[in-house]
Amino acid sequence: LNEHPYASRLAPITLNMWSSLVLGQTSALTTSQWQLLAATGTTHLLVISGLHVGLMALLVMHLVRLILMPLRITSAFGIRMCAWAGLVGALVFTLISGFGLPAQRAFIMLCGLMWGTLWGLQLSFTQRFVGAFCITLLLQPSSASSLGFWLSYTAVLALVLVWYRSQGNFWWHKIIKLIAAQGDLSILLAPVITLGTGSLSLVGPWLNIVLVPLFGVFIIPVMLVLSL
Repeated sequence: LNEHPYASRLAPITLNMWSSLVLGQTSALTTSQWQLLAATGTTHLLVISGLHVGLMALLVMHLVRLILMPLRITSAFGIRMCAWAGLVGALVFTLISGFGLPAQRAFIMLCGLMWGTLWGLQLSFTQRFVGAFCITLLLQPSSASSLGFWLSYTAVLALVLVWYRSQGNFWWHKIIKLIAAQGDLSILLAPVITLGTGSLSLVGPWLNIVLVPLFGVFIIPVMLVLSL
C-alpha cells in the first residue's frame, strides 16, 4: 500500500490503519491503539480472517459473474468458473498479506466450505462445515490450540445458523438477519473468548453488532476495491 498512488496523500496513522484493515499488517500500530482495540473487543477486525478472505472471494466471484453475463453462461459450469476465480482471488490476497498462519487457516477453511461448489457436488452445509473443520486440523494440527481457529469456526456457525435458516429476500429482511447473526455471534463467541483470554469486553458485543456488518458489508469491500 505504501506504493499506491494515493498513499502519499494519507496521514501515517491513516495509512497504518488502512494496511491493518486490508492486509492485516498490524506491526505499525501503536500500543495505545492495541489497548483501545482490546478494550472494545474489536481486535478481530484488524486480523486477516475468514471475513477478509471470504469477502475477497465474493468480490472476485461477482466480478467474474458480471463478465460472464453477456456470454449467457449461467449453467453449473458458469457457477464453478466463478467459484474457482473467487478461490484464486482469495489465494492471491492471502499471499499479498504475507500468508501468515491466520491467513492460511482462513484460506483452508474457505477451500473446505467451497469444495462442493468447486467440483459440482451437492453437499449440505453440515458436510461442508465438518469437512472444512477436519481439513484445517489435518493440514494445521497446531490450530487446535489456537484461539483464532475456534473463533473462526464458531463465527461461521453463528452466522450460518441465522442467515441460511431464516426466510425473506427483501432488503429489510437482510438487515434484520445481519443484526440477528451478529447477536448470535456475540453470544457464541463470548465463552470462547473468555476461556481463551481470561477476560471479556462488556462493550465489545454491542459495538460489534454495528461494526461487523458495517465493516463486512461496506467498509472493507470498499477499501479492498480502492486498494487495487
